[in-house]
Formats: sequence, structure tokens, C-alpha cells
Amino acid sequence: MTDLGLGIKYRIGAEMTFTSFRTSLITAAFSAAMAFGIFSPSHAVNLQDEVDKAVAAGAMKAAQSSALKNVLRAARKLPGLKISNVKASGGAITGDVRFLNINWNLLAYSGGGAQSTFIAFGPKRIFKFKDLFRKAPGIELLDTIKFDDQLLAFAVGDVEVEAEDLPANARAITDKLFGGGDYTMAVPQGLTNFASFNLGNAKPLHDAIKFLGGKSTKVYTTVSIIGNVLDNLLEGSPPAPEIVMRADLPKFRPKIGNKIKLPADMQFSLLATLSL
Repeated sequence: MTDLGLGIKYRIGAEMTFTSFRTSLITAAFSAAMAFGIFSPSHAVNLQDEVDKAVAAGAMKAAQSSALKNVLRAARKLPGLKISNVKASGGAITGDVRFLNINWNLLAYSGGGAQSTFIAFGPKRIFKFKDLFRKAPGIELLDTIKFDDQLLAFAVGDVEVEAEDLPANARAITDKLFGGGDYTMAVPQGLTNFASFNLGNAKPLHDAIKFLGGKSTKVYTTVSIIGNVLDNLLEGSPPAPEIVMRADLPKFRPKIGNKIKLPADMQFSLLATLSL
């Protein structure tokens, strides 16, 4: 009986020791994965905290972090914005956020200076302008356009970033707004909405563009939103800004008699301003 008791005691002790070792091993593995940015919890955390984590994990340099925090401070709601499903790589942080009852893909990127730092929000469903802004004369005209893609971008100064400088997680959000391939992403100071739609969805317009020698039926628009409106949007309170819209129509190379093609491309742009 004594031997049996000791045997049981010994086995229990061994089992407890193994369990303790296994728990420590799992804890260490989880901590290492978090430290190296392999994955991030799906629950929402503050955007500013994620910037600090990205630096610690080597996914963002100190200069990139500093420039990005300057942008965060420009809108009081940005540092504490809740973000989940975070990925950080090459100076870019992406994840999921929600405001104005819309789910968004967030992109916060910095190349290390003010001229290469911006924050963008790609809606997971196409939004109506009337959902974001209080009614202004003519704003309903924007909502008659069937947009294919949209992106809200915010910068504290004029920004230009080459596509080749953006990491894959950033380009997954920006490429579709700039046609893919090689491009320069130019974000004006303030809040800008980039969008695209296809004139070719209407057969008469499709035929007309092709007749004129058009290379594409895609139209890319830039809507500058004048005023300090980002905090209002993040608070879920639609502002009443001035809106300036530019639409670049597809490039075409005119043909005469369907035989003579002119040696240069042409492109027309439309400009409209809406305000209360």
C-alpha cells in the first residue's frame, strides 16, 4: 500500500510538472508570435497603440511612426480609433474599423516623412454621399453615379507616394482606385474621396468611347472635401462641407474616317463644386 501510494503520488507529481511545462511553452510561443507581428488579436485596440506595436515588431521604423503620429494628432478621434484584425508590414498598418454604421478597411501608411504619410478608409460596401454628409444642393447627383470602388484618404499636407513603395497589404486597398500597375498616389491636404465607375456599363456610351478610339471606359474621380470634417465622420455626425469633384474621362486617340489616327492621346476632365 505504501509503495502504491508513493507510485500514485509520483505519477501525479510528474503529470503536474508536464502540464506546467506545456503551459509555459504555449505561453512563450504565443508571446513570440505577438512580438514578431505574426498575428494580432481580432478584438479592437487603439490605432496609436498599434503604431507602437508595429515599431516594436520591426514592421515600422521610428521615423515612419513619428510621421504617422503627427497625422493621428491632426484629428482628435484618430489616435483612439478602435481597429481589429491588424496587419503591419513595410510601414503600413491595415485592419478593420467601423463608423457611420459602415465597416471600413483602414490603411495607415508612412514612408518616413510628411510628404509620404496618409490614412485611408476603404468602405466594405459602396456608400452614398448622403450617408456621410448633410444634404447640400446637388449632392444627390453624386449618388446617381454607380461607383465600383471608393477610398477616403486623409493627409495633413500634400502627399505623393509611388506604388512600388507601398507594401502588399497597402496595395491591396489602393490599386483598384488607381488602375494597378505603376502609379503615383497623390493625396491632397485634407480629406479626399477617390472613386471609380465604368461608363462602359451603358452600351451607347461604351460604343461611343470605342468609336472615338478610347482605350478604356473607366472613369476615376477625385472629390476634395473642404473643411475639418474627419472628426465629425468618426463621431458618426455627418458634416456639411464644401465638395469639389474632378472626373477624368477615359483617354482616347481620335480617328478621322476610321483610317487616320492622330499621334497623341486626348483626355477631358469635368469639374463641379457643391456647397451649402
